[in-house]
Amino acid sequence: MTIDIRHHHTREEAKRRVELLIQRLKKEYGGQLQNFKEEWSGYTNKMEGSAKGYAVSGTIDVKDQLVTIDLKLPFLLKVFGAKIKSVVEEQIKKELV
Repeated sequence: MTIDIRHHHTREEAKRRVELLIQRLKKEYGGQLQNFKEEWSGYTNKMEGSAKGYAVSGTIDVKDQLVTIDLKLPFLLKVFGAKIKSVVEEQIKKELV
């Protein structure tokens, strides 16, 4: 699943805001995440872990006017793909306003 979200910040500021969102979500949902790892390489964040027993992974790529999120979901979660996409978009858009 790929999600593209436009922003009007510098690339550095957009990355900073995404980093803050990740930290906030880790605190908020940490009890539901297992083996969650994330690492930045330049403007790309690679993450993996599991939530409620389902393995998930993906990348967040911060570009000049766009943040691209690519999530790999297990087959069983694809049924909820539209809802997951909606929630992710909403969270990122709030942070990038």
